[in-house]
Amino acid sequence: GLSLPVAEALAQPGRPRLHILRGKEVVEWHLLAVPGPGQEVLEVLALGLDVTEREEAQARESRWSTFRKNLLRVYETLMAEGLSDSIFGLILEAALDTIPAAQAGSVTVLMEDGCYHFVAAKGYDLEALRQVCLHPEEPLSLTGHSEAQVFTWKDLERFNARLDEKRRRVMEEAGRVKEIQAILSVPVYLAGERKAFLYLDNFEREDAFTPLDRELAQAFASQLGLLLRRLELEGRLQHLAYHDPLTGLPNRLFFLEKLAQALREEGRNLAVLYLDLDGLKLVNDLEGHAAGDEVIRVMAARFRAALRPRDLVARQGGDEFLVLLTGLREAKEAVAVAERLLEVARLPCPVGERVYHLSTSVGIALGEPGLSPGELLQRADLALYRAKGEGKDRLAFFELHLQEALRREIHLLEALREDLEGGEGLWLVYQPIVDLATGRSVALEALLRWRLAPPSELVPLAERHRLMGQLGQWVLRHACEEQRRHGLRVHVNVSPQELLDPTYAFRVAEVLEETGCPPDRLVLEVTESSLIPDERGRDATRALEALRNLGVGIYLDDFGSG
Repeated sequence: GLSLPVAEALAQPGRPRLHILRGKEVVEWHLLAVPGPGQEVLEVLALGLDVTEREEAQARESRWSTFRKNLLRVYETLMAEGLSDSIFGLILEAALDTIPAAQAGSVTVLMEDGCYHFVAAKGYDLEALRQVCLHPEEPLSLTGHSEAQVFTWKDLERFNARLDEKRRRVMEEAGRVKEIQAILSVPVYLAGERKAFLYLDNFEREDAFTPLDRELAQAFASQLGLLLRRLELEGRLQHLAYHDPLTGLPNRLFFLEKLAQALREEGRNLAVLYLDLDGLKLVNDLEGHAAGDEVIRVMAARFRAALRPRDLVARQGGDEFLVLLTGLREAKEAVAVAERLLEVARLPCPVGERVYHLSTSVGIALGEPGLSPGELLQRADLALYRAKGEGKDRLAFFELHLQEALRREIHLLEALREDLEGGEGLWLVYQPIVDLATGRSVALEALLRWRLAPPSELVPLAERHRLMGQLGQWVLRHACEEQRRHGLRVHVNVSPQELLDPTYAFRVAEVLEETGCPPDRLVLEVTESSLIPDERGRDATRALEALRNLGVGIYLDDFGSG
């Protein structure tokens, strides 16, 4: 009679075939039944073909097809949810689903501390494994191989024996580590560096993993490397978007997001400090902006070191910094931090061959329920304005009356700019200068008047908003035009800001030429503070020497007091 396998094969529709496994070979038998007179099977003709390679190719293609499907699911998930640290768990799950011999697994990543840390695990307690860090030179990190490699339970025993007791206990309690028979370990490369490892474990046989398994695991590791590269690039882009390139500090955008979060979570128990460096312009003027940038970097490092671990310092831009203090119990804690910042800013700051002595002013605004980040930041800015107005190198708290002062400041500033561009709100009055011996007027002093504020308020306003050059030019031109009408010498006040402008002497010469005013009929009155014995005073002295060479008279006076 026919054997059962042959009988079953002949009973199948189509051409009967029978596959027989002989060792690692697969033989495909093509069967042909020879019927007798009563249609009974007299004999069976069989042709055997070795189809081992074909079967292996089909199995291989089936496994790679599974790889592609699982990888596609990974990328679909990442497209839907965004690229994040979830890539480690997604790749691990896909590898376990693609490689049947892999019954558990994990992923370790090289972190900034120079050690490998577990970031994903299946079949183990990931939270427990997170307590373990593996140094690159330690055997368990398996860094001695550059491609997928299988390790047995004997290798693992030697690895674990060389770990300290605490980490070994954590590893063993995290899952079936002692039952592992084979580990398929695959390094993940990023820019030529072993950045991570993919581990796939089998609990049954030492020879569980085939060469195809190693190829597939290597392919998953390569995909993980590509994803890590993109994750790193996105991290860099995010860092650039949220950090200041000069100092490495968070920028205003990052600060506002953290401030919004803190306001939601803490409300009152926080404060914003607004810092402005005093004296940076001098460094820029004398040494150039490269030196000024170095000062900013030095100050940024000092401010960061002076803060508590929970505090945040960011660069607002230019010479301004922002600080967020959280977890405050009372306002004096904010004062203590601000005083430390004032103290470190006063330390000598060497730049090149010079040593500068700078300072900072600090405005403080305390959090209140209902305030937006922008409103709290504006309050800190107003407090800073107050601190600088009181003499710099000090701190000041926000008070509600400062808001009204700000509204007035904005109104005056807009009106002043309008009048400087051709409005009629500015004019000059002339105070005679009398020769006491003869009683005759020998000169006129030009005194500036404005429709909205007295000189004692107008001049500081222009200085705060760097309009003194434009305002002084307006006064000089109108005074020189008036001199041509009456012929007397005319005295004009000059601010320290104007004298520090390296083009000031040229601009005076230009006005004299355009108005026709003789240089010897113009007298410029300067304040003694403009001539203090420092670099700024020396710059002012050089400007005055250039003006004297033009034939212009120079007198000392108190600017703006007329």
